[in-house]
Amino acid sequence: MEGLSDPQVWSGLIFLSSLLLLGMPHGAVDHDLYYHPRRPSNLQLLAFCSIYLAIAGFLVALWWFLPVLSAWGLIFLTWYHWGEGDWTFEKQNGGEGNPVKFPFAVWRGALPMMVPALGNPELYVEVMEAAIRIVGHEPGGAFRWLVTQQAWWSLILGLVILFSFHGLALRRANLSSHQLRRYGLEDLFLILLFVSLPPLASIGLYFSFWHSRRHIITVARKLGGDYLNEEKKVAWLHFYKRAAPFSIGGILMIVIVYLLAQSLQWDLTSLISAYLIILWALTWPHAIICKKKLI
Repeated sequence: MEGLSDPQVWSGLIFLSSLLLLGMPHGAVDHDLYYHPRRPSNLQLLAFCSIYLAIAGFLVALWWFLPVLSAWGLIFLTWYHWGEGDWTFEKQNGGEGNPVKFPFAVWRGALPMMVPALGNPELYVEVMEAAIRIVGHEPGGAFRWLVTQQAWWSLILGLVILFSFHGLALRRANLSSHQLRRYGLEDLFLILLFVSLPPLASIGLYFSFWHSRRHIITVARKLGGDYLNEEKKVAWLHFYKRAAPFSIGGILMIVIVYLLAQSLQWDLTSLISAYLIILWALTWPHAIICKKKLI
């Protein structure tokens, strides 16, 4: 993405804004979630940070040596984690107690991962290829495949199949017409978002204001106490205070990867690539903790 056009610049800035909004902070209270219902001691916190960083460091190294495999892994890991996040939100914190099934997670995770590749395939491919090139590798044809006509139709067919399983599972869940209508409107909104905007813009907005916001609500209701205000809603000031140290730590990891790859040369595309690498590295321990503590 050399010579960024204006839409690429503003879409990239939208994606990077999740560093300071809800995207990076949303997983920065994993220490409280892991040790709930008690607060971790200083020794426990040190052990938690050591293991968390060890996992993340290993995965950064894996991207450095096997970036193509890791890039595909990022897509499917995010598919799983974001879909599971929506599923967990509906099961535990949707306010309706509805018995949604796992196909709901598969479908919802597919939307931010598959639909942007249909709406803007070239930009989708360029973003992933840049994250591979930043560590000195060439992506080859792995992601170019996404812009071919055959792949485009394969993605559509895959979405149709996933939607069919999703719809069948919703019908078997005996949901009310109001719930079914809400899910349908949400699906339509998300599809329009991912088709109409560049991938970095649509995924950045989704990451902050859909996935991360829902995750924070889920976690706050799980943890209770100071995470909720008197109206039993998220106490945002307390959340940001608890998330600040690990949010700053995550941002520093991005800066380190960026500097190692770019040698102090400013480049927006490379900064986004470094962010993707750290998201790959941090999502693994984050997803494991969510699976253990929220499902």
